[in-house]
Amino acid sequence: MRKPLIVGIDPGTTAAYCALDAKGDIVALDSGKQLNPSSIIFSLNQLGRVIVIGTDKRKTPFSVEKISIKLGARIISPEEDISVRDKFRLSENSELRNNHELDALASARYAFKKIEPLLTKIKTTLKEEGKNDLFEKIAPLVVIRGINIKTAISLIEYKEESIETKPSAVYQKPETKPRLFEEIINSLRKENYWLKKQNLRFLRVIEKKRDEKKLLLKKLRVFDINVKTQQILELQEKRIRKLNRLLKENEAYQKKLIGELINLERIILKENSEFIIVKKFASFEGFYQKERELELKKGDVIFIDSFKGMDKNKIDSLKKKVNIMTHKAVLPEILKRENFIFINNPPLEHETADFAVIRKGYLEEKIKNYNLLQKLVREYREERVENA
Repeated sequence: MRKPLIVGIDPGTTAAYCALDAKGDIVALDSGKQLNPSSIIFSLNQLGRVIVIGTDKRKTPFSVEKISIKLGARIISPEEDISVRDKFRLSENSELRNNHELDALASARYAFKKIEPLLTKIKTTLKEEGKNDLFEKIAPLVVIRGINIKTAISLIEYKEESIETKPSAVYQKPETKPRLFEEIINSLRKENYWLKKQNLRFLRVIEKKRDEKKLLLKKLRVFDINVKTQQILELQEKRIRKLNRLLKENEAYQKKLIGELINLERIILKENSEFIIVKKFASFEGFYQKERELELKKGDVIFIDSFKGMDKNKIDSLKKKVNIMTHKAVLPEILKRENFIFINNPPLEHETADFAVIRKGYLEEKIKNYNLLQKLVREYREERVENA
C-alpha cells in the first residue's frame, strides 16, 4: 500500500511541487520549466498516494484542480492568498533553490497544518484498536471522502474478509452494517455534488473561450492575418479541447459515483432483511416530480413529514401504489376516510434526504394491531346490524 502524501503545487511556466509524508517531513521538492501537470502527476504517483493538494492562492488555479481530479485528491486553499511573510515562516529551516519551491513548500505545509489534527486522531484511534498497520488504507477514506474513522476501519476489514473468504467454505452472511453503507453513500453524494458544480464551471469557461474565439475570427475578417493572432487562436482552440477532455473525464467519474451509490442502496436493501426501506416526502408540494425521482412503485412504504399541498388527485395516485403511510404531522380528516394503514411518528433509522429504514418487526407489529382493530370494528358493526 502506498504511503499518504500531502502535496503543495506552484503552477506556471516554471512549476514546482513539494510532497510531505504523514509526519510532515519533506519527501520530495522539485521545480523547473520542464514540469507540467502530466509529469507532476507521474512523479507523485511514484512517491505514494496523494490525499491532499495545497495551494497558496485563495482561488484554486485551474491546473491544480486538474491535477487533483486526476489524482483523486482533496484540495485545501487559504481564505486569503498566503503572504510572503507567512511563506517564509512556513518554510523555515528548508533549503530552497527559488521562489517557486518556496511557494510549493508553503502550500504543502499550510495544507498539512490544516489536516494534522485529523491525521493525529486517525493514528490515535488505530493505536487504541491495535491496528496501526491500517493507517495507509484508512487515511485516504477519512481525509478525502470524509468517512468516520471507525466506519472506515469496518469497511477495510469488511473488504479484506470478503477477499479472504475461500470459495469452498460455507457462505456466511456478513454482519449487517447499515451505518457503514450510510456513511459511504453520504460521502459519494457530497463528491457527486462537487463534481456537478465543477462541471458547470468548466462549461462556462468553455463557452467563454468559444466567444473569445468568435470575436478573434471576426477581427481577422477585417484585418490581415498576422502570426500573433493566429497563435492566440490556436491556443484558444487547444484550451477548449483540454477543457472538453476534462469535462468528459469528470462526467465519466460522476457516472461511476452514481453507479456506486445505486449499488450501495441496493446492498442496504438486500443485506438488511431486518429493515424495510421507507421513501420520504417532505410534503405534497412537488409531489409528482418527487414520485418520479423516488421511483415509487406498488407495495412501497412512505413517510410524509407535512401534508401541505395535499389534494384528492395526489391521494388517488398514492392509493394505486401505497398501502402503508407513516407520518409525523397530524392526520387530516380527509385522509382518515381512506383505506391506508397509518403509522404515526415511526422510529426511522439511518435517514437521508430521500430515504430511511424502519425495522421490519416494528412494522409487522403495527400492521397486526391495525388488522385486529379493523376486525373488531367490522364485528361490532355486524352485531349492530343483527340487533337492529
